[in-house]
Amino acid sequence: MINKNYLHSFFVTGAVLVSACLSSCNQDDKKPEDPPMIRTAQQVVQQGLVGAVFSKLTTESTSFDSAGFTNQEQGIALQSTQYFALGSNGKSITAMLAAKMVEAGLVQWNSRIIDVLPELKDNIRAEYSEVTLEQLLDHRSGMIPLTSIEEAQSYDGDFPDDRWERRVHIIKWILNQKPVAAPGTSFSYSNAGYTVAGAMLEKLGKDSYLNLVNQWVLAPLGISAIMTMPATQLANQPLGYLGQKNHLTQVNPLDETLLRLDDAIAPAGSLCMTAQDYGKYLRWHLMALSGKNTPIPFSYIDKLQKMSDGEYKLGWGLIKNTQSNAAILLHLGETDGFTSLAILDQKGSLGVFALANTATDDDNQPWVASLLQNNALQLYVNAKH
Repeated sequence: MINKNYLHSFFVTGAVLVSACLSSCNQDDKKPEDPPMIRTAQQVVQQGLVGAVFSKLTTESTSFDSAGFTNQEQGIALQSTQYFALGSNGKSITAMLAAKMVEAGLVQWNSRIIDVLPELKDNIRAEYSEVTLEQLLDHRSGMIPLTSIEEAQSYDGDFPDDRWERRVHIIKWILNQKPVAAPGTSFSYSNAGYTVAGAMLEKLGKDSYLNLVNQWVLAPLGISAIMTMPATQLANQPLGYLGQKNHLTQVNPLDETLLRLDDAIAPAGSLCMTAQDYGKYLRWHLMALSGKNTPIPFSYIDKLQKMSDGEYKLGWGLIKNTQSNAAILLHLGETDGFTSLAILDQKGSLGVFALANTATDDDNQPWVASLLQNNALQLYVNAKH
C-alpha cells in the first residue's frame, strides 16, 4: 500500500542536528571545504535516490545542480527546469494566498470556518465552531492528520464530479471527525486543517484553488504551478519513486486513487513547480525577510519574522540556537514519490533547498528525508561560514 504522508518529522527529529549546525555557524573554526553542489547531488543519488536537485540562494543569486534521472528505467537525466511535486512545502503558498486575501479585506486571520462557510453550520462538530483561519494554517485546529491513504480511504461519502461540491463533501466529513487535540490549544499536524482553509479561500475567491494560487500569489512573483504529479499532465517530466533504499517502485502518475487524494486535499500539498520557479519563490522570501519591498504580503512576512524557537506558522517551522541567536525557517514535504526540503535564514541572508523524485513508504524509516536533511544542512552551514 502506498503511504501518502507529508512528513513533518524534520521539524521534530531534526531540531538537535539543526541547532548544532546553527551553533557552528558562529564559531571561529577554519571554514570546512565547501564541495560543489553537483558533488552533493551525485552523492545522494549514489546513496539511493533516483534523482535530486540542490540549490543555494541569496537575495542576489540562485545556483542549481542536479544528478540522477527523471525516469530510472530509461536513464533520462534530471534537470532543474523540470517539475517536482512539492508535497507539504506547498503549504506556505496556501498561507500566502490567505495573507493576500486578508490584505484585500476579504477575510481576517481570526475569521472562523462558519463565518466564511455558514452553509456548514449544521455540519460541524461543536469543538470546531470557534476554529479560525490562522489556527488552521498553524496546525492548531485539532483536526485529524489526514496524512495517509488508509486514513483518507475511511471517507465513505460521495465524490461528485463538480469541483466545489466535491470539496464541500470532503470538508463536511473532516468537520465531523473527532478532534485529535483540543482545537486552538496545541500544535497537531493536519492536512485536514489546510484542506478546510483552502475551501474557505476558494469560497472567498470564487475560483479553484490552483487558479487562485497562480493568479493571487505566483503570477506577481513571475512563476506558476501545476497540480498533482508532473508526469500526469506533461511529457518528459520526472516520475516519482517510492520505497526503501534499493527497493524502489515507480509511482503510476495515472493512479486514480492518488489523483483523487491529490484533488481532495490540494491546499495541503498537491502543487508542482519547476525547481527553478521554486528557487524564485524562496528567493522572494529572502528578499522580503531582509527588508526589501516585494509582492509578498507584509502580514505573512511579519508573522514569520516574529516566530519563536520551535514554533510552526503559515507553512514554516522555526528552529533557533539560543547561544548564537541564529534561526532558520524550514519545511519538509513528501508526496507521490517526491520529497522536498527548504531551509531559509530567518533574516533573509541565505537559503538552501533540495528536491528529489524519491520518497519513503515507511514513516519509521525516513531515509530520503534524512539524506536530504543532512546534505542540505551541510551546504547551508558551509555557505554560512
